[in-house]
Amino acid sequence: LLSRVLNDYHSKSLKIYVYYASEKGKDAIPCFEDSKLVNTILSHIKASGLTYTDDYRESDLVLFVNNGDIFFEETMDIVEFNKNRDLTHFMDKMEEVIKDKKVLGIADNVFCNRGDALLFESLFKRELFEQLSSYAGWNTSSNTLDTTLCGLVSYYYSRNDYKKNFLLFHRFVEDYFYMAIVRDEIIKKIDANPQWNIKINNLSNMKAPLEQFAKERLERLIYKYQLINLSDKTKVSINFIWNRTFEIELILE
Repeated sequence: LLSRVLNDYHSKSLKIYVYYASEKGKDAIPCFEDSKLVNTILSHIKASGLTYTDDYRESDLVLFVNNGDIFFEETMDIVEFNKNRDLTHFMDKMEEVIKDKKVLGIADNVFCNRGDALLFESLFKRELFEQLSSYAGWNTSSNTLDTTLCGLVSYYYSRNDYKKNFLLFHRFVEDYFYMAIVRDEIIKKIDANPQWNIKINNLSNMKAPLEQFAKERLERLIYKYQLINLSDKTKVSINFIWNRTFEIELILE
């Protein structure tokens, strides 16, 4: 809706080109959804007030979709998944688009509920964090897609690097650092300490200590992966707003 408002306000329908990590995976159906990925992407592009183009040269925006030929739940084997995509080629294409000075973003669709570790490590090694205009990798495929599209459209019109980088920082911390790393560590701690008498969906009297643990781990990851280059707000506060590990309120200071 925000993307559509921006396009309407500027009386434009920006053209967007889509690049998939797995062409075969365009016909896969994401977790929790009932339509093929390609159909969902095209419908969301239209709803956002954008125009799909298969001509890269005329595109205003480029959407990189990190996917395989099937969709994975959190417990599935990433090794098996990587037989079906060429991440190196995917990253090479991204660098080409950056050289062409296109506005590009990544919809990280490998897993539901978390960002992809191999993608993140590749972005880090190639020093591409600041070159992105948008990123998301949170719960459902469609929510990830729409967050990425909104970031792309917003940056195209604003060219506000400070706000763009702050959004990237927030999404990397929440979608990858917390959901893919720290949340798993917290679950393991709960399993290893039955005397706490808590569950992942009822943290009870351990809520505050686990919030502190999450805060410290996230801040260490921020410095390890040099995300301080993206934002001047690098101190985090965590609140398990529903008293469970799944959702967090992430406050950046």
